[in-house]
Amino acid sequence: MSLQKASGQVVRLFVASDENKTVVALARPDVSGRYQSEAIGSIVTMTAVGYAEAPGGSDVLPRRNSTIDVDTPGRAGSDIVPVVTLIVAVVFGVVLSVALTPWLGVPVGLAIMIAGVWRTSLTVDHVREQWAGGHHVLNSSEEIAELHAAVRASNRIVELWPQLASVTGVADPRHTLAHAVWDLSAVLADREALRATLNELWRNIAAVPTENRVHGELVARREIAQAKMAELDADIARRRQHLEAFAQKCQGFVAEQEAVRHGQQTVRDADRILGSMVPQAGRPEDSSEEFAANTTAVLLAYRELTNDLDLG
Repeated sequence: MSLQKASGQVVRLFVASDENKTVVALARPDVSGRYQSEAIGSIVTMTAVGYAEAPGGSDVLPRRNSTIDVDTPGRAGSDIVPVVTLIVAVVFGVVLSVALTPWLGVPVGLAIMIAGVWRTSLTVDHVREQWAGGHHVLNSSEEIAELHAAVRASNRIVELWPQLASVTGVADPRHTLAHAVWDLSAVLADREALRATLNELWRNIAAVPTENRVHGELVARREIAQAKMAELDADIARRRQHLEAFAQKCQGFVAEQEAVRHGQQTVRDADRILGSMVPQAGRPEDSSEEFAANTTAVLLAYRELTNDLDLG
C-alpha cells in the first residue's frame, strides 16, 4: 500500500461508500464484495454494490451486501508473508544441511527466518501507521452528504477545465481539488466525532442531579463543545462555498464563452443573409475587457480554494 500524496499535494484520493459509511483515503481501501468505480481527475469514487451468485446453475443465493473495509488494505497478503518466509527458511536450511552439514544449515535457516519475520513486522507496522493517518471514516448521513456534494463540485471543475486551462494559466487543478476534498473530509470527521461527544454530554446532563458537582462540569464541557461545533460548522461551510463557487465560476465562464461563440456565428449568418456588412457603428463592442474580468473571477475563486489547503 502506498499513500497517494507527494510534495504536499494529494496525488490520488479514494472516496469509497457502502450502505453505512464513506471512507476517504489516500490509498485504495479493500472491499468485501463488489464495487463500481469512476475516476475523475485525481478522485476515484468507489461504490459498494449488492450482488447475488448462482452456484452451479442452482437457485440464486440471497442478495449480499458489499462493504468497504476500514482496516489496513492488503492485510490478507501481509498475513501470508511470515508463512512464506518460514517455508523458505526451512527449505534453505534443509538444502544446506544435506549439501554441506547440519551445523551450517540450521543456523543459516534460523537466521533467514528471524530476518524475514523482523523485516515483515517493520513493513506491516509502517503500512498500518500510514493507513491510520491516511484515511477518514464518515458514518453520519449529514457529513456524508457534505462530502459527496464537494466531490460533485470538484468533478464539475475537472470536466470543464480543458476549456479554461489556456486562459487561466493553471494547467491542471486536479491535485488541488483532491487536496481540498481531503482536507474537508478531515474537518467533517472531526465534526462527526464532536457531535457524538456533544450528544453524550446532553444525555449525562439530563441524568446527573443539578446539585452534583459533576453536573456543573458536564455543562461546562457542553458549552466548550458547542463553541467548537460552531467553529467547525463555519469552517465546513467556507470550504464547501469555495469549492462550489469555483465550480459555478467555471460553469458560468464556459457558458458565457459558448454564448459569445453562438452570437458571433449568428452575426456572420445574418451578414450573409443580408448581403452586406453591418455598419461600423453597429459592430459588437470589443469583448476582451469582459473576457479578462471573467478570467480574473475564475482565478480569484481558485486562489480562495487553495488558501484553505493544509499543505504541510
